[in-house]
Amino acid sequence: MKPATSLVLVALLIAPVAGAQIVVDHTTVDDTRIPQAHLDSVRNLDIFFAHASVGMGMVAGLRSLSNQNPTRYALTLGGLGTAATWFDTNNGLIENGDWAGKGGNGNPLGKIQGFEELIRNRGYGARADIAFMKFCYIDFMQNTNVTQVWTSYRDTLAALETAFPKVRFVWLTTALHALGTEGKIRAEFNKYVRDHCRSQGKTLFDLAAIESHDPDGNPARDDHGYETIYAGYTDDNGHLAAAGRDRVARAMWWLFARLAGWTVAPTACKATASTPVLAADGAATAEVTVRLHDGPNDLFVSGPDRTITFGLTGPGTLVGPNPVMTSAGEARITLRAGTTPGKAQISATAPGLTAGQAEIDLIANRAPSAPGRLQCAGQTNPTALPHGYPDLTWTFDDPDAAAGDRQSAWRVIVSRSRSSAMARRRACCWATAVGMEKWNDE
Repeated sequence: MKPATSLVLVALLIAPVAGAQIVVDHTTVDDTRIPQAHLDSVRNLDIFFAHASVGMGMVAGLRSLSNQNPTRYALTLGGLGTAATWFDTNNGLIENGDWAGKGGNGNPLGKIQGFEELIRNRGYGARADIAFMKFCYIDFMQNTNVTQVWTSYRDTLAALETAFPKVRFVWLTTALHALGTEGKIRAEFNKYVRDHCRSQGKTLFDLAAIESHDPDGNPARDDHGYETIYAGYTDDNGHLAAAGRDRVARAMWWLFARLAGWTVAPTACKATASTPVLAADGAATAEVTVRLHDGPNDLFVSGPDRTITFGLTGPGTLVGPNPVMTSAGEARITLRAGTTPGKAQISATAPGLTAGQAEIDLIANRAPSAPGRLQCAGQTNPTALPHGYPDLTWTFDDPDAAAGDRQSAWRVIVSRSRSSAMARRRACCWATAVGMEKWNDE
């Protein structure tokens, strides 16, 4: 670091806050929420990042943001292989991809050993304020001993945290790839990392979650159900394309701003219901979701986890465990309707947070009217059919459609005469629709 005043400033900025875990994932990529003062504080930090090819794309994203808006995103970059002494006269980020000669892609244990060598013996531990390493998707293949890699990674970072208490070490999930059958292998490692960071309050940069969620927050999955890189973020199924580089770089700014002192914490429970109206039929259900909300910053946050207690005023019954621990900033419970109409008010409370509430109207469900505008091939009582086959249409008329009623079954009667058809209709004149209501399929 540079002058002594800068040393004092940075030490204060990155001092850990007890119990305040930092998680950066797909929910923390909207960097426009970050106050400019905290972005400016990042430029006083010394950041060391050890990586391989995907990491080059991440740094390229930082460089691109800096070029687009230098007032907001300028960050001095030391470049690949820059010696730690660079920090003696500069602030910014050094990217190092040589792993001190210990290993490269496909050798995750070597990468861990190389990172430790760089921190302990190449001067980065004595100079950096923030340090982290990244695994590549190729480090986790079918023959990878995931438990061995995880144990080495965990124990090495824990030892470095003890040896260099002034350095804030960041834990990362691994990069993803869209092809192959190694999704399960990467998912196993990522679960180790996430569970450990959650239980131990470690700072987590969840790269896998950032890569695997589209811009709307929907997860991308491979054919076996494991998280995979979203197609819009890559042009070769693994390395970051422009959109992916931009997304990850914005998340990195979020990480750095948090470490530079930006406080993000839940202040309220925000509750929403999957539907505002529900049939009071004794069987219909709706899901109530609670999200942790940071009022001062006006954003939803993914942690830390809180215990949510749900309460109900009005008709219906809450189904499922209660209270519920949030996961990634969310908790859910199900409301099952009774047979009594009225307004159900579901409250959500947690110690220290403003309570949330969702409302659902339970209405009496009436039988639909008989279907209307019965037509064949667009005609009423047709005498000839185009192409030789019938195209039957009708209008479903339900006064409680707002409650979610939808036609789900029908019966078509075919006969040579109207009298025969009417006789058969009388023998079976109803079918079942959503809400267990009876309707006339005439």
